[in-house]
Amino acid sequence: MVSQFPRQSGDKVSQTQRVYETLRQQILDWHLPPGTPLSENDLSRQLGGSRTPVRQAIQQLGHEGLVRIMPGRGAFVAEISLSDIVELFEMRETLEVGAACLACRAEDRESLTALVPEFHAARESINGSDNSEYYALIRRFDQAIVDLCGNRRLAQALEEIWAQVRRLRHIAATDQARLLETVDEHLGILQAIVDGDETKAADRVRRHVRASAQNILKNVTNRSGQRYISV
Repeated sequence: MVSQFPRQSGDKVSQTQRVYETLRQQILDWHLPPGTPLSENDLSRQLGGSRTPVRQAIQQLGHEGLVRIMPGRGAFVAEISLSDIVELFEMRETLEVGAACLACRAEDRESLTALVPEFHAARESINGSDNSEYYALIRRFDQAIVDLCGNRRLAQALEEIWAQVRRLRHIAATDQARLLETVDEHLGILQAIVDGDETKAADRVRRHVRASAQNILKNVTNRSGQRYISV
């Protein structure tokens, strides 16, 4: 069941935006798994509003690829296909390589070094169960690189890609060994950017994204969550 969003008097954020943010988070957190039907009537009752904001939010999520709208049948949380995963990581590689190269040209790129001790600390805390803090660190790392780029359109495109990647974690959990590998990969990318070495940064990002893609594809074909994956 979708949680009702908080009402705030005088809030400038539109009702449509609140509905959109609520539904989007529910989808990313797997409270609305792939294939879940999205009824405008039910959602408007649960969220405490009219159908129009719900309809507009669903359309927006459809543009992002998180919702599938089928004429005559309604809207559903989008399923994930193997081809979707391949295309997603191809796009991620292209955009993240571009972001790293732009970050290499930023004057304040040394600010990234503040994250180095956090990655070293994460190496000791990674375990086989809850690694939410490490994922939060990765989010801050990614955001810091995008901020160095200063490219709003690139940031928006990457946010949509990262949202899809986060959703995959619920059906392709990364094991402890792979997470430990990513610590070194992120530190390598960070150092290349701080050094302003575009060639090395691009190569390290490319290797990291491809290793992540291989891990995802290996896991989704071996887990019970495969029922959410179509060919």
